[in-house]
Amino acid sequence: MKISSNIIRDLNKNRINLPDKKEDISLDSVHISSPEEHGCNDDFKNFLSKGIKKISDYTKPRPTTSADTIEASPKIAAFSGGLTGMMSGGHPINAAGGAIGGAVGIKVGEKTESLGKAVAAAFTAGAVGNTAAITALMVIASALNGVSSSISPSGLALTAITGGLSGVSGTMQGSCMGDVKDGSSTGMIAGSAMSAFGASPLLAISGALAGAAGGMVENKAGKYLTAAGVGAVTGAACGAIGGPVAMAVNGILGAITGVLATAVGPKFGQIQRNIMEDVQNFFTKIFKPLTKNLGIKGKTAAGALGGAISSIPMALLFSAIAGPPGAALAVLGGAAVTGFKVNKILKEREKIEASS
Repeated sequence: MKISSNIIRDLNKNRINLPDKKEDISLDSVHISSPEEHGCNDDFKNFLSKGIKKISDYTKPRPTTSADTIEASPKIAAFSGGLTGMMSGGHPINAAGGAIGGAVGIKVGEKTESLGKAVAAAFTAGAVGNTAAITALMVIASALNGVSSSISPSGLALTAITGGLSGVSGTMQGSCMGDVKDGSSTGMIAGSAMSAFGASPLLAISGALAGAAGGMVENKAGKYLTAAGVGAVTGAACGAIGGPVAMAVNGILGAITGVLATAVGPKFGQIQRNIMEDVQNFFTKIFKPLTKNLGIKGKTAAGALGGAISSIPMALLFSAIAGPPGAALAVLGGAAVTGFKVNKILKEREKIEASS
């Protein structure tokens, strides 16, 4: 049948969609869109748009969650260095060097205002810390078992290097530079995840150092090239004990980890901080009436509890990578950091009230 131009015009006015071919069209091919259908589509588009905007907002810093800080944090450096050491060393004892080196590096950096001296101090302190810790462990094991325990020179050297590099990683994550902190922490997590699929456990250190190096460079292309280069070199070194093939594989994975940490790290870190703040604010509303009559210590304890609860999502991630010790460290770290922040704010507020 033929449809006249008048009919087509009338159909278009009533929101009717016709196929391009206008001849020999059956009425079965004509679809009339109802107002309800268009309303549903608009609602879905609005819902999708709001969801995308919400996710985008979570990647942006707030005044209270920016990664860039005025001062570096020895506490965060110690925690991050210890976590990196534990994840890369395969034993909680390796957390000692990373924690000591991370804190020492920050302190030296603050006094000397020299990145090179801070890195050197972090490496030295971390290496000595791990060596002392593993030696003490051997002595204690010998005393308890009645049998002499020892570690080979190569094993001791590897332990020292692990502690030193973990200390450097901790110093980077405790610095006041946002991109460096986020790149390093994300690189550590990504490197640890790669080790779960057969890569060297030391790739956690490689990823942390590569992510930090990328965060130091302003130029976008330079960021990725630097991260890839540092990741490739340190990754290959991590696989050296396994021979040429392991070196090549870990070098490639190290480069990928470095680029990934540099590209994703700042946004990933910002999302974590924003979510943690929202969770803490939620629990603050719940705990506030209960802590109204508590002193500084009680409110600090309540803040630490809120920090521990808000760290559960990160703890689940760490548990998949490093097992229960990783999860425990994530929760304890969240509690310690939040408790410290709450305590600091309360003491500053007390000083202001006393002087007014």
